[in-house]
Amino acid sequence: MDQTGGPTFDVPTGRRDGLTSNLRDADVLPDAADSINVLRSSFAAAGLNDRDLVLLTAAHTVGTTACFFVKDRLYSFPLPGGKAGSDPSIPAAFVTELKARCPPGDFNTRLPLDRGSESDFDDSILRNIRSGFAVIASDAALANSNATRALVDAYLGPAAGSFERDFAAAMVRMGSIGAITGDDDGEIRDVCSAFNTN
Repeated sequence: MDQTGGPTFDVPTGRRDGLTSNLRDADVLPDAADSINVLRSSFAAAGLNDRDLVLLTAAHTVGTTACFFVKDRLYSFPLPGGKAGSDPSIPAAFVTELKARCPPGDFNTRLPLDRGSESDFDDSILRNIRSGFAVIASDAALANSNATRALVDAYLGPAAGSFERDFAAAMVRMGSIGAITGDDDGEIRDVCSAFNTN
């Protein structure tokens, strides 16, 4: 177990690094404001399923986010009649709490992704999602699909004992997306942050 209490797992070796870097490659990564339909589609396009989506979202049990990624849910969420305000799916007391931490114009203050348990790997993020206390919209979106909501409920109920094992398996699957192997493409870098010079 690491310092957060999360699971340890073996990572397959032999993956090669590409020889080009392109900022546009990041366009396919999930965004904090993505709807459940967009999330499910992007995960499916990468060969991942709804279970992987729920499990990999649960990685947000550790860490923080900037107010920049929360501001639209607090101040400019589209409401009926062309108005804008706070996302009505967020409990009122939590809206007040978030607004106190992220006042208008403050984009850089950081707050926990997992309210009340940001330093420990546990199922608290799933409990927060189920109860409406997800901080970012993409986490909250898991409650907007019968399929993903059922998986959240399962990991807080009958499947709770398999949460860590399944999370580790999902991490390995994610790490295999677009893997370059063999000798013809890419390289195994001597220094992770730089292309090899020879």
